[in-house]
Amino acid sequence: MKSIFRAEFYKLGTQPVLWLFVALFFLGTGNYYGLYGAEVFGLYRGLVLFGLPSLAWLPWCFVTAIAAGLSIGGDFSTGTVKNALTAGIARRDYYFARLGVQMLLTAFGFGLGQLAYIVCHVVRPWHLWEDSGREIQMFGAKLALYILVSLLQLIAYVSVVNAVCYYVKRQVAAMVTGMVLIYMETILRQLAESGNLETLQQITRYLPARILYDLFSSAAYDRVLTADFLGYGISALAIIAASSIAGYVKFESFPGEICSK
Repeated sequence: MKSIFRAEFYKLGTQPVLWLFVALFFLGTGNYYGLYGAEVFGLYRGLVLFGLPSLAWLPWCFVTAIAAGLSIGGDFSTGTVKNALTAGIARRDYYFARLGVQMLLTAFGFGLGQLAYIVCHVVRPWHLWEDSGREIQMFGAKLALYILVSLLQLIAYVSVVNAVCYYVKRQVAAMVTGMVLIYMETILRQLAESGNLETLQQITRYLPARILYDLFSSAAYDRVLTADFLGYGISALAIIAASSIAGYVKFESFPGEICSK
C-alpha cells in the first residue's frame, strides 16, 4: 500500500496543471473572500471566521468535483487502470490509494483556502486575543471542528465522483456527472425552501451542497457542538463510506484484461 501511495503521489507530481490549479484556485478564492469581508472583523470579532461568503461554496464544490473527475477519470483514458491490473497490483490497494491521494489533494487545497481566509481576517489579532485563555481554546477547537466538517463535505464529492468514474470509465462523463449532482442538489434545496416542503427539506438537509451553503452563508459558532452540526459530519462520512464501497464493488467486477475507454 505504501509503495502505491508513493507512486500515486509521484504521478500527481507529474501533473502540475492539476494540483497547481486546485491549490491556486482555493488559495486565490480564500484570499479574495477574506479581503472582501475583512472590514467586518472588528464588529463580529472572530465569529466571521465561521461563515464564508455564501458565494464560496458553489465554486469550491464544482472545482472539487471537476478535479476528481479529471484526475481519476483520466486513469481510464490513459490506460493507467489497465496497467495496474496487468501488473498484478492488488485492486484494494490501488483503489483506496488512488482515492486517498485525491482526498489529500482536496484537503490541501481547502486548507490553503481556509488559511488565506483566516489570515486575511486576523489583521488585528488583539481583537481575538483579549479574551481569556479558556475562551481562546474553545474558539480554536470550534474553528478546527467547523473546518473539518466543511472539508468532509468536499471529500464526500471526491468519493462520489471517484465511484462514478468506475461506472462511466470516461473522464468527461465523470466531471459532468459531478457537476450535475451539485446542480440537482441546489435545485432541490431551492424547491424545498420556496415551497415549504418539509419532506423534501428533510431529504436535502444533510446533502453536502446544502450543508456547505448553510455553513458558508452564516456564522455557525454557536451551532458547532450541537447535534445537528455533528450530524453534518456523520452524514458526510456515511456518503464517503457508501460511495467508496459502491466504487470498489464495481472495480472488483472488472475483468483482468479491462481496457481503457
